[in-house]
Amino acid sequence: MSEDKNSIENIWEQSKSVFRNKNVLKVSYVPEKLSDALHREEIIKRYQLNLIDVSRGLAPDNIFVFGKSGTGKSLVTRLVLKDLVNVANKRGISVHVININCENLRTENSMWIEINNKMLEINNIIDKNVLWNSRSRHAIFFQDLFNKLEGILIIVLDEIDKSADYNIINKLVRSMSDYNQQPPCLICITNDVNFQNCLETHVLSVLVQNEIQIDPYNAEELADILKARAKIAFCPNTVQDSVIPLCAALAAQEHGDCRKSISLLAKAGEIADEIGKGIVEEVDVRLANERLEIDRILEVVKTLPTQSKLTLLACIYTHEITKTVCLTGTIYNIYRKFCIELDTDILTQRRVSDLITELDMLGIVNSIVVSKGRYGRTKEVTLDANWKFVKQACLNDWRLKPLIDFKVRSIFENFKYK
Repeated sequence: MSEDKNSIENIWEQSKSVFRNKNVLKVSYVPEKLSDALHREEIIKRYQLNLIDVSRGLAPDNIFVFGKSGTGKSLVTRLVLKDLVNVANKRGISVHVININCENLRTENSMWIEINNKMLEINNIIDKNVLWNSRSRHAIFFQDLFNKLEGILIIVLDEIDKSADYNIINKLVRSMSDYNQQPPCLICITNDVNFQNCLETHVLSVLVQNEIQIDPYNAEELADILKARAKIAFCPNTVQDSVIPLCAALAAQEHGDCRKSISLLAKAGEIADEIGKGIVEEVDVRLANERLEIDRILEVVKTLPTQSKLTLLACIYTHEITKTVCLTGTIYNIYRKFCIELDTDILTQRRVSDLITELDMLGIVNSIVVSKGRYGRTKEVTLDANWKFVKQACLNDWRLKPLIDFKVRSIFENFKYK
């Protein structure tokens, strides 16, 4: 124990966690074996058949992998390619894999830099050339490195639909190695089943791709995955029997997202540790689900433009005063006062109504159109139980700081609510 009573060492010494190996419940965790990818046997077999040309020393056709978030697209791809490289090396076939996450590298230039850096590592070349932001120079540099590469090159473009420019696909598929007269194999992973419609006709004509569609997990499949993970992640007899089925059922309601089910189980374990009761129960799962939903909403709120945040704050302040449903007219009056206070542009009431609709689509507020007879139609806006967290997230924006102590109640003096 530490002499300082406030030291974190005291918490470390006193805490007894339900976790044995929490790492397997992290999003970044990748199982070691193909057999660990439960309920993806048919997908794995299709994947392997599409890569069969590697056994003949040839680059396989390009592959497009489609599926919603959390269906195991990236996981299966990594495991299949890891197994492919191991088997190919045993048979004296050289295979090189480059993984690119397009969500973090949105521009074509940044993607070229990442690909070429990994090509330099594969070729064991220390390069000091400065190509700056010239995409054409990066493409030429890639071709030069590709000409020196022995073996088959596979480039995985994960989350390709998040990229701002798809022109790199055209340049890569048209490349040809002088060393073995083989093109690179592209594996494009996307959540958008209509992604190919974004590609130009001349790109599609040379792409020559196979397609793999991965369906969402159902509740039973998610439960099997969670049981396998929980067996490794938790200490014996620390997870109540109803916990895993509940996590699976909650995730299955949202498109069978395996990532969410695992995050839910991990968060429930963390809550059990906070309380210190030594067992994960159903109540912990429900609390974890609420916390994850709050985190999701807060992340969305942080990215909202200023006018949307002002509209959202107007809804929240109106709700605080009226304690009932908020009407568009009242919300707009508050919004106008905020804009005057911040000396910012005032949008029309119609535009503010459109912003409320957008907030509803994001799941931050609930709005319905109601008829007031001869007074016309209006929107009734209600907030869920997390509105206090949303309010704080809005006020954390430095541009909205002056509204923290804003006196809203005086605006309502001329209004009468039932």
